[in-house]
Amino acid sequence: MEQLAKFFPINNRVQKGNVSSLVITIIIYIVLPVVLGIVTGLINLILGGIPVIGALVTWLLGAISSLIGLYCLIGIILAVVDYVK
Repeated sequence: MEQLAKFFPINNRVQKGNVSSLVITIIIYIVLPVVLGIVTGLINLILGGIPVIGALVTWLLGAISSLIGLYCLIGIILAVVDYVK
Protein backbone atom coordinates (compact mmCIF):
# COMPACT_ATOMS: atom_id res chain seq x y z
CA MET A 1 0.00 0.00 0.00
CA GLU A 2 2.90 2.34 0.71
CA GLN A 3 4.20 1.89 -2.84
CA LEU A 4 0.90 3.15 -4.25
CA ALA A 5 0.88 6.24 -2.03
CA LYS A 6 3.28 8.10 -4.30
CA PHE A 7 0.96 7.57 -7.29
CA PHE A 8 -2.18 8.67 -5.39
CA PRO A 9 -1.14 11.72 -3.31
CA ILE A 10 -4.75 12.84 -2.78
CA ASN A 11 -5.35 9.74 -0.67
CA ASN A 12 -2.91 11.04 1.97
CA ARG A 13 -5.76 13.26 3.22
CA VAL A 14 -7.95 10.29 4.13
CA GLN A 15 -7.86 9.50 7.83
CA LYS A 16 -9.30 6.44 9.51
CA GLY A 17 -12.71 7.19 10.96
CA ASN A 18 -12.92 10.70 9.44
CA VAL A 19 -15.83 10.59 7.01
CA SER A 20 -15.42 14.16 5.77
CA SER A 21 -11.87 13.52 4.55
CA LEU A 22 -13.12 10.46 2.64
CA VAL A 23 -16.05 12.36 1.10
CA ILE A 24 -13.82 15.25 -0.01
CA THR A 25 -11.36 12.85 -1.61
CA ILE A 26 -14.11 10.98 -3.44
CA ILE A 27 -15.61 14.26 -4.67
CA ILE A 28 -12.22 15.29 -6.07
CA TYR A 29 -11.91 11.95 -7.85
CA ILE A 30 -15.42 12.34 -9.30
CA VAL A 31 -15.09 15.97 -10.40
CA LEU A 32 -11.81 15.40 -12.25
CA PRO A 33 -13.23 13.05 -14.94
CA VAL A 34 -16.37 15.18 -15.29
CA VAL A 35 -14.34 18.31 -16.03
CA LEU A 36 -12.08 16.33 -18.34
CA GLY A 37 -15.13 14.98 -20.17
CA ILE A 38 -16.49 18.47 -20.71
CA VAL A 39 -13.14 19.72 -22.02
CA THR A 40 -12.80 16.64 -24.25
CA GLY A 41 -16.28 17.18 -25.63
CA LEU A 42 -15.57 20.81 -26.43
CA ILE A 43 -12.29 19.96 -28.16
CA ASN A 44 -14.01 17.20 -30.16
CA LEU A 45 -16.76 19.64 -31.13
CA ILE A 46 -14.25 22.18 -32.35
CA LEU A 47 -11.84 19.82 -34.13
CA GLY A 48 -14.32 17.09 -35.11
CA GLY A 49 -15.04 18.61 -38.49
CA ILE A 50 -11.47 18.23 -39.73
CA PRO A 51 -11.28 14.73 -41.24
CA VAL A 52 -7.84 13.39 -40.26
CA ILE A 53 -7.05 15.62 -37.32
CA GLY A 54 -10.54 15.26 -35.85
CA ALA A 55 -10.38 11.48 -35.88
CA LEU A 56 -6.90 11.43 -34.36
CA VAL A 57 -7.80 13.93 -31.66
CA THR A 58 -11.01 12.06 -30.85
CA TRP A 59 -9.15 8.76 -30.49
CA LEU A 60 -6.30 10.28 -28.46
CA LEU A 61 -8.56 12.20 -26.09
CA GLY A 62 -10.77 9.13 -25.65
CA ALA A 63 -7.76 7.05 -24.64
CA ILE A 64 -6.52 9.71 -22.21
CA SER A 65 -9.99 10.13 -20.71
CA SER A 66 -10.30 6.38 -20.22
CA LEU A 67 -6.95 6.17 -18.46
CA ILE A 68 -7.76 9.08 -16.16
CA GLY A 69 -11.17 7.57 -15.40
CA LEU A 70 -9.47 4.30 -14.46
CA TYR A 71 -6.96 6.21 -12.31
CA CYS A 72 -9.81 7.94 -10.47
CA LEU A 73 -11.66 4.66 -9.94
CA ILE A 74 -8.57 3.05 -8.43
CA GLY A 75 -8.03 6.19 -6.33
CA ILE A 76 -11.56 5.96 -4.92
CA ILE A 77 -11.08 2.29 -4.07
CA LEU A 78 -7.77 2.99 -2.33
CA ALA A 79 -9.30 5.93 -0.45
CA VAL A 80 -12.04 3.67 0.92
CA VAL A 81 -9.41 1.08 1.87
CA ASP A 82 -7.40 3.77 3.68
CA TYR A 83 -10.53 4.90 5.48
CA VAL A 84 -11.40 1.40 6.64
CA LYS A 85 -7.82 0.45 7.47
